Parts: sequence; C-alpha cells; structure tokens
Amino acid sequence: MHKNMKRLAKMMRYRRAHNSNGERVFVKKFILPYNPSVFRDPVTQDILAFVVDVADESKVVPPMLWSCHVDTVHTMEDSTKDYMQEVWYDEECAMFYKGDGKPLGADDAAGIWVLLEMIDAGVPGSYIFHRGEERGGIGSGGMADHHAGWLSQFSYAVAFDRRDNCSIITEQAGGVCASNKFALAFGDLLNRYDPDYINLQPDPTGIFTDTANYRKLIPECTNISVGYDAEHTGGETLDGLFLGALRDAVVGVFIDSKTITSLPVERDPLAKETVRDWSGYGRFDVAVGMDYDAGYEDYDRKYSKRGNRIKEPQSVEDVVNMRFSEVVDWVERGDPAKVADFILMMAEDAMYNTNVVN
Repeated sequence: MHKNMKRLAKMMRYRRAHNSNGERVFVKKFILPYNPSVFRDPVTQDILAFVVDVADESKVVPPMLWSCHVDTVHTMEDSTKDYMQEVWYDEECAMFYKGDGKPLGADDAAGIWVLLEMIDAGVPGSYIFHRGEERGGIGSGGMADHHAGWLSQFSYAVAFDRRDNCSIITEQAGGVCASNKFALAFGDLLNRYDPDYINLQPDPTGIFTDTANYRKLIPECTNISVGYDAEHTGGETLDGLFLGALRDAVVGVFIDSKTITSLPVERDPLAKETVRDWSGYGRFDVAVGMDYDAGYEDYDRKYSKRGNRIKEPQSVEDVVNMRFSEVVDWVERGDPAKVADFILMMAEDAMYNTNVVN
C-alpha cells in the first residue's frame, strides 16, 4: 500500500449518497479542513461544489481545473444513519474490495484522494469537489449554468473519475471533450514518469463525469483512469498499486506550473459539433439541498418532485430532442408496453434503414 493510502482507506468507509448524512460528515471531515471556497446555486443557495486554489511560486494559479466528486451511488438508506462500511485490502495484489455485495465507493474516493494528495504536495491549480455527480452531474450542471464566467478562465479541466488504468477520455456525453493532441501530451508526461506502471492513452469511449458539462466553456476537458473497476456494483475493486503510481506521477510531473501551461490547447469549445450535444446528460431535477453552515448539525434534505405529466415521444425525432432526464422519466413512469413497442419500432426502422443503405 502507498505510504499515504491510510486516508484513502478511511474515505472509502463512508457511504455517501447525494444529500445524505454520510456525505455531510465526509465533507466536513475531509474537504472542509482545506477552507474551500463554496459555490452555490444563486437562487436556492444550495451548494454545488467546493474549490481550493493552489498558487505556484509566483503566486499565480494556472488555468487548470482538477476535478472529482464527493458522492457515491449508495442508497440514501445506506448513507443516512449507519453510513460506515467495512473495506478490505489484499496486500498481495494491492487491491481494495468489499464483501457485502454493495459498491465500494472508490468512484470517486480515488479521485478525491489524488486531489488532496496534490493539494498537500503544492501542485498548482484550482481543485473542484463536485456534489451530485452520481445523480446526473447536479453540481457541475449548476456550475455551468450559474458560474460560467468563472469556469471560462480555465484552459483545462481534468477529472480523476475513470475506470481501469489506461484512459485519457477524449469524448464523453455524446461529444468531443478534449483534443487528441492534448490527451497524447498529457499521457506522455505521466507515462514517461513511470513507464512500469502507467500507460495512459487517448480514449473516445467516455460516458459521463462532471467535466462533460464544461465542454462548451473549457477547451480541453477530460477524465483520467484511477484504477477502479466494476463501479456501481457489489464487485467494485480498486487497484491501489496503480493509483499510488498515478499519484506520484501527477505530483512529480505537475508540481511545476510551467509544465501545466505548456500543455496544448487545441479544441475550440464554441465550435459546432457534428454530433448531438449531450452536455445536459443525466442532469436530473433533484434539489441539491444540504447546507454545511451553522455548525453542520442541523440541515434539511430537500428533494424536488417530478411533476405528474410524462413527456411521451410520438416519433424518433421527439426522442432525439428529449433531455436525458425526460427519457428516464418516460421509461420509469410510462406504460411499459407502450415504451417497449416504441423501442421495437425504432429498432425495426434502424434495421430497415441500414439494409437500404447497404
């Protein structure tokens, strides 16, 4: 185990669903001691994210946004009263795991740990700890909606929230988020630092993390592998050997702010894309709720309730124009037979069109 991983093991003991007591206690213990700036929704005053700035020797903060998220996929029930869990570590294979059939929470305790290690080491940049990523990027979606001016100062947004040990994501949420030139340069720096354990390469198969919501504001947005696997399941594991090597490489490489600012900036965030913009992917209308003020003792969990009306598509074009959350609502609350008929109709149309083209 890496010499500094005892903190990581403690982090993963907290089940922390969005708005849960587990999340509140976790943030108070691990994030608030760094005296972060608190970014809120200006209307509801709900907390969207916490930010810690680290300046370089010239007292300048480079235009790099290091990213992670504080919540996990655990249920509210598991994360409220008895939110502590047992985490196991196999020294022979350097693997963290659990035996209760529920997620480990390395997604994204691994990313939080890397960021805190970087802050402690003095790696320059702005460090953002998002809320509600597992509920569809609530915090980052709110940041993009209400704090776009602040986000636009950055040239890079690098999340540590990707499975496996090989990816530098270039596409996520249905669109390009980072240029191959940036991904290759970023990976080359880390790979050369520790070629025995690190081999990160550009990967266009990203799904979603918070940096996807910044694609229209920040040129180079990516997501880096941190060694977890089978996330969101009871079989989730975390490769401690890779994560420790990644931590050392990131600190060793980016401790010099000149290395950060030398990274290429090639993608134009305002350029029109040839694919559908899914930057609102999964942004469910769930209230952010929890407040960390007033001694952190009293807070109310606030949830927005979906309206009674379901947006039901009448054509394929209707589906394409629906938000992800609207599709989820339709699938969850619509007539199962009608939804199934519609899916079969779309599949048949797709098969027919493919045969005609061929």
